[in-house]
Amino acid sequence: MPLKYLLPVRNLCVDSASHKLIEEGGRLFLPINISYTQELALDYRYKVFTFEFAALRFDMPERCTFMYKMEGFEDDWNNAGTRRFATYTNLPPGEYVFKVTAANADGIWNPEPAKIKVIIIPPFYLTWWFISLATMMLIVFSVSFIRSREHKLKRDKTLLERKVKDRTQELNNKNEELVLRNIQILKQKEEIAFQAKQLRVDLDTQNKTSELALLRTQVNPHFLFNTLNNIYSLVYQRSTEAPEAVMRLSDIMRYMLYDATTERVLLEKEITYLKSFIELQQLRLKHKDFVKFEITGDPSGKLIAPMLLIPFIENAFKHGNKSVAIPGIIIKLNCASGLLTFEIFNRKTNIGVKDSSGGIGLQNVKRRLELIYPEKYKLEIVDNDEKFDVKLEVSE
Repeated sequence: MPLKYLLPVRNLCVDSASHKLIEEGGRLFLPINISYTQELALDYRYKVFTFEFAALRFDMPERCTFMYKMEGFEDDWNNAGTRRFATYTNLPPGEYVFKVTAANADGIWNPEPAKIKVIIIPPFYLTWWFISLATMMLIVFSVSFIRSREHKLKRDKTLLERKVKDRTQELNNKNEELVLRNIQILKQKEEIAFQAKQLRVDLDTQNKTSELALLRTQVNPHFLFNTLNNIYSLVYQRSTEAPEAVMRLSDIMRYMLYDATTERVLLEKEITYLKSFIELQQLRLKHKDFVKFEITGDPSGKLIAPMLLIPFIENAFKHGNKSVAIPGIIIKLNCASGLLTFEIFNRKTNIGVKDSSGGIGLQNVKRRLELIYPEKYKLEIVDNDEKFDVKLEVSE
């Protein structure tokens, strides 16, 4: 039993490969039988369209029954009974195949359904090329900013060392002259020696500050490059989660570029940053409850060195076993009076993962703890073939 189709639609956009539409009575129609059209391209803004169909049977046509489905959107057939139309609303962008079949009054179904390919064109900002372009622009901006900061810090450090060297040479020359003077100038020599000692103390302080700044700039690209690799994987697979990943990365970059440039940040902001990082990583996991993050105590008003805890969490995602029972990663943060306790636990995978950065994350955080919290922290790390367990206590 051959089938014929007529397709009246409203708010319909058809690409150049299809027939142009004509308007009649406020509705849009194809000018010829749709059986000769193999493909329809509809713009995503046109929310509603209707297929009308009929079966060529001249005896008792009113008893013909129909079934239809939109392959790629529906798994099962829709029993339309004697109704001769099917309407779809808000179909997501993508490619589908509309199929319809009919049965006569004796219940004998058409052996081969009629079908037509339907393409819902997505908006430009959800296309892979737009997401790729936005990601590339973000990469260029971030790398340029980081390189500029590193260059400025190195230049300032070089200038400071040159000034100290010149000043030290000047003091040495004065000391040689003072040796030849009388006893009355000895007090001046002692004063100059004291100034030289103070200058060396200032130099040690400046060097420590410069080293902290360089360590902080190393954390940013180390995290950024790992995250961009994850987003590139989503974009390459044309995952629908890629736009969400870009937005999460934007929030994280805003914190890294503007809030994390000071010596201390509010603990609440650091916690928000850690949660954004965890949500970004979980886009690639099957189980959304893979990470358990517990916070006890009141973090309000407390301060912490920015990006101090992120290397431990990043290490857990990188080396953690994703096939264990959930939760696979357990994070605990206790905000007691005068003491901050951070704990993280994860099972390790049997497959060795080589850190391309040479383990800079954990080395960096250990050095920062020595410089920022001397004699005010306690770090315990249990690292074996089965698990990785970290406990960090920091006194305010």
